[in-house]
Amino acid sequence: MKNTLKWIEISGKNLKHNILEARNHIEKQIQLSAVIKANAYGHGAEIIAPYLQKNCLTDSFSVVNVEEALELRNLGITKPITVLGYFTTDECQIIAEQNFIPFIYSISLLKDLNLAAKIAKKNVRVIVKVETGMGRLGEKGANLHRLLDQIKSCQNIEIAGFATHFAQSDSESSEKTKQQISNFNTFITAHKDIITSPSMICSANTGGIFLYPESHYDMVRLGIGLYGFYPSEYVKTFCKNTLRPILEYKTKIVHLQKI
Repeated sequence: MKNTLKWIEISGKNLKHNILEARNHIEKQIQLSAVIKANAYGHGAEIIAPYLQKNCLTDSFSVVNVEEALELRNLGITKPITVLGYFTTDECQIIAEQNFIPFIYSISLLKDLNLAAKIAKKNVRVIVKVETGMGRLGEKGANLHRLLDQIKSCQNIEIAGFATHFAQSDSESSEKTKQQISNFNTFITAHKDIITSPSMICSANTGGIFLYPESHYDMVRLGIGLYGFYPSEYVKTFCKNTLRPILEYKTKIVHLQKI
């Protein structure tokens, strides 16, 4: 039975406003990827993703895993979908068949992905995840160079770009983020010639979009800011609180009593 006393409303107007606020901080040619991970941060991927595509508000979508990527395809999403996190050997075939763009950081998964692409008779575009100081997914040093060498030997793999993730882009202290940007720039300068067009070099999350224009490169990833929230009070103050939450929880007043 449907509960008519309480409900949730999603504001398309506020969603569009938040996208435009982010775009006001990036150059016109830079791509914006809407992060729809974790059921669109709890807002409902089945609501958010189709609205963004229908209204041409994003250039691509980003999710954490293949399951989320498949959900978007089943919703009719045709724009590029990047898979930011881990995927299994069994999911390589799905990635190839559905033209997903995974972040790659593992030689073993790269080999499985190349085989799956070969079987599907397709070329799979990947984004190489570079570890610059986050300490999460990604490779660095000798392991990173071995990964690049392996990619070059894979006939069915193309490098769409490079990516990294900031640890403290929402902090008032900028030293850590600027060091990560410097590390990433060094890598890009040395290897940008192996990227195939269109290039998808990316590093900026919501904090990076608003605070570090030098981190925008080819594409930015708008996550929590898409939904009207800031990653920290510092970013909120810096942006003068211009983002608008898109979700409202409402209920009916059933009775008023004077006491």
